[in-house]
Amino acid sequence: MRLTISTAIAVFCLLANVAYASAGWSDAQTIGYLVSSDDGQIEMSKIIQAKSQNADVKDFATHMIKMHVDRTAELLAIAKKSGVRAAGSDDSSKLEATLKNDIAALNAAKVADIDKEFLGQEVDHHRSVIQQLTAVLQPAAEGAELKKVLGDMRARVPANLTKAQQLLAKVN
Repeated sequence: MRLTISTAIAVFCLLANVAYASAGWSDAQTIGYLVSSDDGQIEMSKIIQAKSQNADVKDFATHMIKMHVDRTAELLAIAKKSGVRAAGSDDSSKLEATLKNDIAALNAAKVADIDKEFLGQEVDHHRSVIQQLTAVLQPAAEGAELKKVLGDMRARVPANLTKAQQLLAKVN
């Protein structure tokens, strides 16, 4: 097998991220990050339920709300059981700022544009979550229950990404 320079660099970067993640993230920070993500996703989806005129997009928003409400409950139960509190991090603060901007964009969007805005955000968010799960959150997780939740997420998130991409293609 021949290893190209770009492949070697990509592998090195992934391993560096894994090493950083293992040293830099606690389960409390992972839970805090995911709860922040869930809160933003729920708020964005509620805006869509109120403003969208597309039944398929509203159904997707309803699915997002249920999934994120359920995951938040699961994460907070893990935190309580393991005696940790959801903690903030620089990444959580950056995520919250991004979500705040996304929510503002949805609130400002015209009805004719809101589905495209929301679905574009969903595509970006789900891609980011897949990357964050793979490179940082899963390698850093210590608790068995949290590892299971992260594994379940890693298995489910691509389907949500695909659905958002399909809906975005329909509304474009």
